[in-house]
Amino acid sequence: MTSLNRPHAAAVIIGNEILSGKYQDENSPALIQEFRRIGVRLCKIETILDDIDTICATVKRLASSHDCVVTSGGIGPTHDDLTIDAVAKALGTEVIVEPSMVTALEAHYGTDLTSGQRRLARVPRGSILHWVDRGKWPAIQCANVFIFPGVPSLFRRNLGVFRSIYPDLPPFWLRSVTLLAQESDVVATLDSIVAAHPQVDVGSYPRFENGRPELRLTMECGEPDVVEAALKDLLANLPTDLVLRIE
Repeated sequence: MTSLNRPHAAAVIIGNEILSGKYQDENSPALIQEFRRIGVRLCKIETILDDIDTICATVKRLASSHDCVVTSGGIGPTHDDLTIDAVAKALGTEVIVEPSMVTALEAHYGTDLTSGQRRLARVPRGSILHWVDRGKWPAIQCANVFIFPGVPSLFRRNLGVFRSIYPDLPPFWLRSVTLLAQESDVVATLDSIVAAHPQVDVGSYPRFENGRPELRLTMECGEPDVVEAALKDLLANLPTDLVLRIE
């Protein structure tokens, strides 16, 4: 399976606290690692303010151009928790109180729920609730949008839903070569590898270590044989004295 055949995903990280630097975004790295592990291609991450029109427009745009969209944050009971309403608006539906959410909240808080606690039971109409690993908070799916809490521990737990939704994707196969070189030294070689192996994603990442330039070249796709052929071709076209490591 090539990268073009994989599910293409986008993420929306919602929160003034992220953009103002009050809190670091812990959820994007967790999502990247999980999608990488199960074989979903994450194409885009956008971080936006707690603004209903911005959330709505962003979700609507990304949902129309990706197989799935994951949102993080904005689903609590306070004035700046606007994601449920924004996603419903983006998908052309309304917000309802979900009975199974009320039951779960009553089991946690007791039967005499406050208005703030009851607000946590609101979901876009037509949503599917995924209770992952008997967690306290479900992953809410409406169409191809997955609405996750911003609390990192809850976000990470709910990532397990994608293992059942995308159970049979081949993993990404990655090989890398580290060179004692600069990018300008290998442009022609890289161009020839890219042209000869169009199924392979080729990356070039320079850095300076101990006062000397190093260049890490990566090759990846879902087919090991294709990657290995590209690696063999690359090594055949590089001076051996430039190669520091092959991984």
